[in-house]
Amino acid sequence: MPGSKEDYETVSAFFQMRGHGLGDPLLVDCDGAPGIIKAVETCFPRSERQRCLFHRMSNLEAKVSREDAWPGFREQARAAYQAPSRANARDLAAGLVRKWDQEFPGAVACFQDDFEACIAHLRMPVRRRDPHHQPARVAVRRGAAAPDGDPQRLGERPALKLMFAAMTRVSEKRARSE
Repeated sequence: MPGSKEDYETVSAFFQMRGHGLGDPLLVDCDGAPGIIKAVETCFPRSERQRCLFHRMSNLEAKVSREDAWPGFREQARAAYQAPSRANARDLAAGLVRKWDQEFPGAVACFQDDFEACIAHLRMPVRRRDPHHQPARVAVRRGAAAPDGDPQRLGERPALKLMFAAMTRVSEKRARSE
């Protein structure tokens, strides 16, 4: 069902397509749209919700007003998001807050917002964290439609087909491994 909105009703209706024997994914990657977050948490209650780090980093960059400060802030944020454990990620996050809170309070608030969802991938088994092998990961992002014809982005219908095909493939792989 093609939909052009990011509200709860549209996104949850899309997720209902999984009713063909598909189980919940281990991890659902989504941006910060409230309707998408609510749909993910309602439709996939056993799945971890991962905040899209590409979108988060873009948000952070927009809030760090000094261009020369961005590389240092970015590296500390990346280190926290890519830490080997959640405890380590929280320690690195605390260091970022101590260092940058006075100078960039908006960026620090953005960094802290939904932080646990930003490190949700750290709850996955280590073998599932390899960025080149994530068979149980479903991505839901704004901007799937490309009305400007940008060849780097899929249109809405092809994106929906790919997402459904990925969910089907994950379900089949899980069934074979069980």
